[in-house]
Amino acid sequence: MPNTGLTLTFQDDSPQTDQFITRSWKGFSVECAKLHGARAFEYAWQGNANYLALHDIALVDGEIAIENEFRANRLDLRNRLTFVPHEMRVAGWSRLAGEEQGYTAVFFDPDLAEAELERPLLRVTSRPLLYFEHAQLSHTLCRLDQIVSAPEEHDALAAETLGLLAVLQLYPSLGLSIEPASGQLSLAQQQRTAEFLHANLHSSVSLSDLAAVTGLSRFHFARSFSRTYGRSPHQHVLMHRIGLVATLLATTDVPLAEISVRAGFTSPARLSTAFRRMVGRSPRSFRQAAR
Repeated sequence: MPNTGLTLTFQDDSPQTDQFITRSWKGFSVECAKLHGARAFEYAWQGNANYLALHDIALVDGEIAIENEFRANRLDLRNRLTFVPHEMRVAGWSRLAGEEQGYTAVFFDPDLAEAELERPLLRVTSRPLLYFEHAQLSHTLCRLDQIVSAPEEHDALAAETLGLLAVLQLYPSLGLSIEPASGQLSLAQQQRTAEFLHANLHSSVSLSDLAAVTGLSRFHFARSFSRTYGRSPHQHVLMHRIGLVATLLATTDVPLAEISVRAGFTSPARLSTAFRRMVGRSPRSFRQAAR
């Protein structure tokens, strides 16, 4: 697992508690940081992973240096991205303009893309990219931050999918064109996926789990799955969970708390939110109408 986390050294105390949330999956980790107050800090990082970050930060002053060669002192970093290849040293200092600010960073193994694409990436250059713009990649990292930083327990399947997507969306900026997968899941792969979901709908299901059932990499599985079913693996699993909830509500008197466990939701509140979003009414209202 790649090492994670920038080392931040603050010169001033925070008026509120800063928040750092880290989640890890096969080949990559995500760190979502929320910083408070008009404070100054120094930072540094160097590790065996590639580093990709989306900044939501405005500075009064500051400077960044990569390998003491690539330097920048841009102050408005909002919606800007930075990529640093593994083993390159990053160091700098910043004085925040105030209010809540932060960043979403993905630390990923240098060979992750090759493993997922299942081919060598010989044309990719390992060069840093400082404060570049990429609307699609920024959107993906924003969605990832929203899921990982949510007050309730995060949706691991959606977060893993978005983290992997962010890594692969980066590579065209490094000189690689990733062609969409053209195939669909075979009937045997569809059957194995359906059997796995039926047996594991009550528990946490990861993209790695689903891909392993079919013998595909996560990238090829997700692309082939979407072409087969017209929806993402995350949407598909959620649809099956809601279907099970609807059946139990309509045919049993099982309490909502137990239904949430059987259907793989982390809480009745999370179940209710997802059910209302997909069905258009609350579980209680649905049960009453079904009787």
